[in-house]
Amino acid sequence: MKDLTICIPVYKRLDYLKVLVESIPEDYPICVSDNGCYVRDDFFCRGNIRIKHLQNVVPMFSNWNETI
Repeated sequence: MKDLTICIPVYKRLDYLKVLVESIPEDYPICVSDNGCYVRDDFFCRGNIRIKHLQNVVPMFSNWNETI
């Protein structure tokens, strides 16, 4: 399962995002698509997380595509 990457599109729900990420083992890479730039770069203290900031809020499925 080392080839698995977790992709998380997000829009504002920072409290849920924090709980979700903490439930994922640290050896899996995580990609977060931050729709509207709500997630600060220092929000997580883990090195396995990549955040793509989208300045403008995009539709839900576009955010999913950005995550992938």
